[in-house]
Amino acid sequence: MGQNDPYGQPGQYGQQPQGGQQPQYGQPQGGQPQYGQQPQYGQPQGGQPQYGQQPQYGSPPGGYPPVAPPRKSNVLRNILIVVGLLVLACGVGGYFLFNKGKAEIQAAQQTVTGFMNSGKSNNSGAAWDLVSQSAKDAGDITQEQLAGLFEQRVLFEDFQSVDSDRSISINSTNGVTTASVAGNVTYSSTPTGTYEADLIKENGQWRIITIHIKRE
Repeated sequence: MGQNDPYGQPGQYGQQPQGGQQPQYGQPQGGQPQYGQQPQYGQPQGGQPQYGQQPQYGSPPGGYPPVAPPRKSNVLRNILIVVGLLVLACGVGGYFLFNKGKAEIQAAQQTVTGFMNSGKSNNSGAAWDLVSQSAKDAGDITQEQLAGLFEQRVLFEDFQSVDSDRSISINSTNGVTTASVAGNVTYSSTPTGTYEADLIKENGQWRIITIHIKRE
């Protein structure tokens, strides 16, 4: 009889059992990682994103759902557009009003200049054409008065130009447009002079209602 195993078990420690070898500790079994080795962080596992990386919007299922960016309010932009249009309209309107007013002032001043040139040439007929019809009808200016004014040659002989630097105002009421103009009279010799005139617009032309000329 052979000697029995002291523990009653066949085979000794260190011998390979029958029926195949058992894997040694530290070797992989069934595709599992070896003991003592852990899967590295940062590598994908089970379709999950790596640590330290955020899934991008629109990523496939398994990541965070996409979040729509907040809509920007158009209220401020619309307000700025409206303000810009109002400023533009005011600027354009102001530009045309300024130029129209400037043209009216120049036209009224030209009527006064024509009257003074008529006096310089002692042409009472040309000056009479520059008098308003309303003043003629009311008798505010007569041809006799005009002739008497032109006899004061010191007011006209050396005449050169007039301006409207002293004051000017233009008013329109019930379709009637009037102007009051005051300025300086320039002569080719001293002294200088001043004038004041009231005018009315008739048939698109400025005509004189009253005029007062003074040479200092």
